[in-house]
Amino acid sequence: MGPGMTSQLQENEFIRDIFQLGPCPTKTGINGNNKIKQSKLERHLVNAAAFKARSITRGKNRDKRSAVVT
Repeated sequence: MGPGMTSQLQENEFIRDIFQLGPCPTKTGINGNNKIKQSKLERHLVNAAAFKARSITRGKNRDKRSAVVT
């Protein structure tokens, strides 16, 4: 009864009928666009860009701390 339970309650019409949950929720996001799962490459590239930006800002903070300590 682990991680698959949520998806079954959201998508399985038979289970939704048994528990009287109503119609299946729509597949639209907050702004009305369709939810599209990103590919693994796209997720990897987004994470790499975020990691690089985080590393740059941390490096800048490290330089400031070393200047203050000495």
